[in-house]
Amino acid sequence: MKNIEGLEAESRVDILLWSEWFYSFFQGLQRQILDAFNGINQVEEKAPADYVGELDKSIERGLFDFLPKVYDCPVLSEETPSPWPPAFRKFWIIDSLDGTHNFLAGLPIFGTIVALVAGGKAVFSAIYLPMDEQSLWRGLYVAAKGYGAFRRLPSGGLEPIQVSGQGDLEKAFLLLEGASKKLYTFHHIQNAVFATERVRNGLSFAYSLTRLAAGGCWTRGVDIIIAEGAKQWESFAGELFVTEAGGKATDRRGRPLSLQNYSDLVFSNGVLHDQILALNCPAFR
Repeated sequence: MKNIEGLEAESRVDILLWSEWFYSFFQGLQRQILDAFNGINQVEEKAPADYVGELDKSIERGLFDFLPKVYDCPVLSEETPSPWPPAFRKFWIIDSLDGTHNFLAGLPIFGTIVALVAGGKAVFSAIYLPMDEQSLWRGLYVAAKGYGAFRRLPSGGLEPIQVSGQGDLEKAFLLLEGASKKLYTFHHIQNAVFATERVRNGLSFAYSLTRLAAGGCWTRGVDIIIAEGAKQWESFAGELFVTEAGGKATDRRGRPLSLQNYSDLVFSNGVLHDQILALNCPAFR
């Protein structure tokens, strides 16, 4: 055991133990998630094209009870509005159901994102992908500052993950995250789309982040994510996962993420980062 960077020296953490706690928590919800996915759900439209259903609320209630038992500090959620930036130095931040549109449409590309933030940076994060767990038995991903990034094996161990080594932008796989109908109107995204070999959008942040962080674990993995209008619960978990897997995360002008700067971002395998930034920012050309 060792201390997670950013937490107090007395906060000794066994990342394998934490991963098993999270796995047990999500396994307790797996049947409910699958039943909801296979059924018709009652939903509310919080704002235009922004929906919340009973499953979101149920997972959120569970996390609000569970997370302080793992590390005792406040919990902030997408579904429970609160002032930002928060007054707390340490807090949990969660998206109980990332990819709601996919979930409601019967597309198995959704998940839960959790991050523990201390001093303005995520120091621990977990992403759970229920359909990956159902089909691949590898649905839980965890990352901790100073430890690395991992996915849970069926045996219960943790397998290190790493970003791809792709250095040729023309062969790169790009994922886009944000409002799908608006993404292609941005000039820097148009430039990136034409510069890369493969492009997908609308997967969900939970899926995109795990596929980038584990890009080196697949035959031709994901190399880059460009995000427009990312939310806090996506950005901080994303930065931790990608950097602990060997990649890089900045805004699209190369500036670091912060409690005030977390919306328009570039995540990459690191090798391609400056090439992608150069498509938007002349300073990198």
